[in-house]
Amino acid sequence: MSSHSSLPVHLPAGDPPAACVTGCALFRQLEAQAEAEPDTIATGNATYRDLLDASLALAGYMQQRLGVRAGDPVLLMLEDGESSAIATYAVARCSARAIASVAFEDGAEIARQTAASGVQVAIAPTRALMALAPLLDDGSLYGCIVPGAGQFARPGVHDLAGAVAAGIAPVPLPPGHRPCCPDAAL
Repeated sequence: MSSHSSLPVHLPAGDPPAACVTGCALFRQLEAQAEAEPDTIATGNATYRDLLDASLALAGYMQQRLGVRAGDPVLLMLEDGESSAIATYAVARCSARAIASVAFEDGAEIARQTAASGVQVAIAPTRALMALAPLLDDGSLYGCIVPGAGQFARPGVHDLAGAVAAGIAPVPLPPGHRPCCPDAAL
């Protein structure tokens, strides 16, 4: 997401150092920005409020339909843009671990990455579906969320817009939950 210069570069007060911007800190950064500037464009045509709402809905879908839990690895294969921002913040809201990959069409490399990291859910572009299909077929990958997946309907493939439109609320975080930097003094 380095090309998203409109994303905030500061952390809300009380968050750990920037070297530890993962999980809750990243998501709280979005929440603070959405509260401070809800109608300001964050990325593409999405305002900070839109980005927050979409990432919450995707997080809920991932948790309640695909079983993503705190600490689970999620393969992120999207290029920079609105869908990537939504996916990144949704993974952060799930307190899951983002495993980045650019091996969009290299089935062997994707298989190696998923096996090495234990990934069971991926968020990928449609061009990666051919490489991901064998992993969906053999059960190595439980589900794949794809922007524009409607035209590629098959078991295990979920449309990003449909997941967001489902409006499923994410699992509430426990009081005082801070999944980032568990070893840091808080």
